[in-house]
Amino acid sequence: MDQVLDRPVDGTRADLAVGDQLVLRLDQQSGGGHLWELSAVPDCLEPDADRVEPVGSSLPGSAHTRVLGLRASRPGAGELVLALRRPWEDEPTDERRIRIRVQ
Repeated sequence: MDQVLDRPVDGTRADLAVGDQLVLRLDQQSGGGHLWELSAVPDCLEPDADRVEPVGSSLPGSAHTRVLGLRASRPGAGELVLALRRPWEDEPTDERRIRIRVQ
């Protein structure tokens, strides 16, 4: 079963069963170089999807939605950390922490 978190806020919780997919949908203005990335992934999740979908216009620099998918691979718990940053910068512009529990 898929669980979709559309624009998750910091501190969101996700309870999954082994085999479920967690889908994260995040706004991304890639024209400025800011991209969402998985900064930390708990051992109970495995990344399995990463794509960008245009919002309205598909012109370069327009708004996009970053879609990240993770599969619950085994029971466990942890914190998934998403960071919005430019690839050449160390500090993120934004960060979201999602508490994960897989049963």
